[in-house]
Amino acid sequence: MKSHFIAIAPQGAEFMYKLSSAILVPSKSAEAIRDYLNSIKYQIKAGEVWHIYTNDFYTDSRIEKEIKSFSPKRGTKVYRYRGGY
Repeated sequence: MKSHFIAIAPQGAEFMYKLSSAILVPSKSAEAIRDYLNSIKYQIKAGEVWHIYTNDFYTDSRIEKEIKSFSPKRGTKVYRYRGGY
């Protein structure tokens, strides 16, 4: 199964995402998390959006945040980690 991450990117130039904003997300919840973060404008400026990306080995080793479960009603927990698994 492919894994995904979301990150902030300029609208219309989604290939230029901010690695510092990257968050690993469960593949099944990726769209819901992206839509929720965009709807509340979480840490984005005018002209920026949260976008979904397919994770690979290079990016996976550089992402420091992860969402393990998502529930807009109960709150979302973001876990920080460093290094390998």
